[in-house]
Amino acid sequence: MSSLTKISSFYRSIFKNFPLITFESPYPAVNEELKTKPVLYVSNWNGDPTSESMDLESLQWQTWVKLYDPEIILLNVSNHASPDQNTPFLEIVFHKVVLKNGLLLHLVNDEQMLQIIAPWMSLLTGPIHVALNYSMYLDEANFRELQNHWFTKATWPLSLIRTIAQPLEKKKQLRILTEEKNLDADTIFEDAARAFSSLSDLLSNGAYFFNGDAPSILDISLFSYAEMILHLPLKNDQLRLSLTSNKNLLDLANRVRALAGYSSYGSVLLDDE
Repeated sequence: MSSLTKISSFYRSIFKNFPLITFESPYPAVNEELKTKPVLYVSNWNGDPTSESMDLESLQWQTWVKLYDPEIILLNVSNHASPDQNTPFLEIVFHKVVLKNGLLLHLVNDEQMLQIIAPWMSLLTGPIHVALNYSMYLDEANFRELQNHWFTKATWPLSLIRTIAQPLEKKKQLRILTEEKNLDADTIFEDAARAFSSLSDLLSNGAYFFNGDAPSILDISLFSYAEMILHLPLKNDQLRLSLTSNKNLLDLANRVRALAGYSSYGSVLLDDE
């Protein structure tokens, strides 16, 4: 046997039982219908039409599509499938893509209504969003609970990105924000409580904001925040208490949930081990 053959045999023996790790593709399987219909790509969703995504913005637009644009196909993907690493995003026929920041104008397409609700939406995307992120990432007891029971499972090395790298980046951004605005925990949660109270006053006895007959994007956004806050496994639940002290907001969230036909919160994705 030649020396070259011996070397070749040696390497074959080494790699014969070498552990092969396969990674799940972030893209959905090929489907002919995807070529002819728009597709909204969401994340942290188990694919069940009656289940809610566990991602805030994905749940918001998943619900909008279910109520107002059911021709749009919903598909669950990793963030890595997005052109800018953010979900949700919309792929229109002929491969035109609307990224997350453009979905509001593209899907709602009612400038007058958007101007009316803008100050109220800012209560959700401002103080309430900051308090939610603070509860999730800067409260250490809550963060440990989320690592154990909330952040979704993934194949290595995505598991490191989802449970370590992304949370660390969130923490860094929040610390910069709180230092720049001189915010402490008490101020953050007080601002969120006032925001919920203002939204409750706006809703008053109506079924939906501004006495609407059907939920607007403001109602759907409130619903999405409420679902996250109510379902997150938070040991320190100050934000949840601020929400639940406003019964009319909970009633609104229940109406939207029932109207969208949700019956579960995507528990398939939870890590309960």
